[in-house]
Amino acid sequence: MKKEWMPDEIRRTRDEEIGEVTGFLKNFIDGYGEIDRNSKADPGLDEIRERRLLQTEIPEEGRSLAEIGEEINDTVFQTSQYVPNSKYMAFVPNSASPYSVAGAVMSDVFDLYAGADLFSPGTAIIEKKLIKWLGSLAGYDRDCGGLFTSGGSMSTLTGMIAARNSILKEDEWHLGTAYYSDQAHSSVKKGMMIMGLRSSQRVMIPTDEDFRMRLDLLEDAIKKDIGNGKNRFSLSERWGQQIPDP
Repeated sequence: MKKEWMPDEIRRTRDEEIGEVTGFLKNFIDGYGEIDRNSKADPGLDEIRERRLLQTEIPEEGRSLAEIGEEINDTVFQTSQYVPNSKYMAFVPNSASPYSVAGAVMSDVFDLYAGADLFSPGTAIIEKKLIKWLGSLAGYDRDCGGLFTSGGSMSTLTGMIAARNSILKEDEWHLGTAYYSDQAHSSVKKGMMIMGLRSSQRVMIPTDEDFRMRLDLLEDAIKKDIGNGKNRFSLSERWGQQIPDP
């Protein structure tokens, strides 16, 4: 027989869920404060736990947050590289600041939709002011604009599309050429492929012994492409930064 939920039951169930989640998050945050940030940066997953994790089937029924949290802590958190570690000198995609962690927690907990001013006007104002502030640091005037993206890959793709669309007309897109060095981040070539650039429009320029793009080879490539009727619109040197060609 199908159960009919009454408003009071739904409210009581929701309150119980919130209580469980609140307790879980408190324990999780307490555990965050106990992380040894100077411990080994790459603890790895031992063979026993790896085998157990691989053999675990997706359960048909749910489990308590406490049980799930304990398992995730044992198989994921305690076996993953702690990138903000003071000994980790490689690529660092996130912030080592606990205040940034607090900001991420607040953003996820409240889960505001900021796709339009109507849904969260305060968020939209903050975004616009931050963009103008960041633009001023780069030398732009107060009329500058932009947007925040989800990460470097999306920023790279957005930058290349903006560069192409500002320089080339739509019926000239097939003539556009983008240059990148052999040290460029993988997101650069990925973004070029997603935006539809053919292999003939993606030109990789070798670097010297100091990993700097060979400007003489870049100049030769640009002259060759201009001679073939192509139009340059983007240059990516190392980590995916975009330099639209004026």
